[in-house]
Amino acid sequence: MTFTAGSSGHLKAHNDLRAAVLTEAARFGLTPPNLAGPFVGGEPNHIGAHNDVAAAIRAIATAGGIDIDANFSLLGQTFPDTAHLGDPGHPSDHDLLWDAVELLRLSPAWNDATGGTVTEVDNYNGTGEKWRVHTFTGNDNFTISQAAQPFRVLCVGGGHNGGGGGGGQGGGWSGGGGAGGKVLDIVTALSAGANAVIVGGGGGGVSSIGSASSANGISGGAGGSASSPDNGIHPGAGGTGPSSDITGTPTKYAGGGGGGGWHLDGWGTPPAGGGGGQRGGGNGGQGDTQEWGANGWPVPQGGAGAANTGGGGGGGGCGNNRGGGAGGAGGSGTVLVAYRIG
Repeated sequence: MTFTAGSSGHLKAHNDLRAAVLTEAARFGLTPPNLAGPFVGGEPNHIGAHNDVAAAIRAIATAGGIDIDANFSLLGQTFPDTAHLGDPGHPSDHDLLWDAVELLRLSPAWNDATGGTVTEVDNYNGTGEKWRVHTFTGNDNFTISQAAQPFRVLCVGGGHNGGGGGGGQGGGWSGGGGAGGKVLDIVTALSAGANAVIVGGGGGGVSSIGSASSANGISGGAGGSASSPDNGIHPGAGGTGPSSDITGTPTKYAGGGGGGGWHLDGWGTPPAGGGGGQRGGGNGGQGDTQEWGANGWPVPQGGAGAANTGGGGGGGGCGNNRGGGAGGAGGSGTVLVAYRIG
């Protein structure tokens, strides 16, 4: 916009510029800058008012990740942080400030939202950018006040339950470990307003927000294999789940549960179950012995998958002349949403 000479035109130019800067501050989700005005005849501290507008524009540009000096340099210009008196400097300052406002208008603003547990991360994944991460451990709403950019979303489904162990002297199998839940890590658009967040429970529950669903994700870690003394098959460890750096730190989710241990026909210490996979897989239950059965000790059940990891439950241990241990419950899932804020 070109500056209009004359008293009334000058004051209107100030008021229009002030209104435009306040609009851009709101669009970027910033606290409104303290700008004098509306301007009237005989306005004091005229140069100070110019400088306040320039400072506000620079602050908005910084918050939006816009290098205003580099952009002006491309045009062979210098941003007017300090206003000039008289012609031609003062009218030129007006024109340059409007150029800066147009630059802001062409730049996408950041997202803004509430809900879940909020963490702000500087130097997100080594990018030098600042991001905000919302973590949901239960059903909730993700309420978006500004959706200028796509959102990064991680949906981790609930882990599957481990299998129960069998029983019977001279044979039988332990329970196999449950697989980790499915994991979806995508960038997607979400609508302004309340977005329902569903966190899947253990047993393979589906986690979702908007159109993003863990049902469409990749598989979690495999459950560890069951064991059998007759067949010489040892309990398997749970598989490692997928990794995501949505929090700013690479983290594994949805590890598989370990397989249950087999029984001993005699006395002694039976083998332990397989270890749970990273992250959150439950350990397999230990097997049984004649000694334990004679003393009425319960056959160890599989360990539960860790809550909000999507880890699979561990398999139950194999019994000796009695039923085996129960499989562990799968861990609940989680939903995370992240977006850049600086």
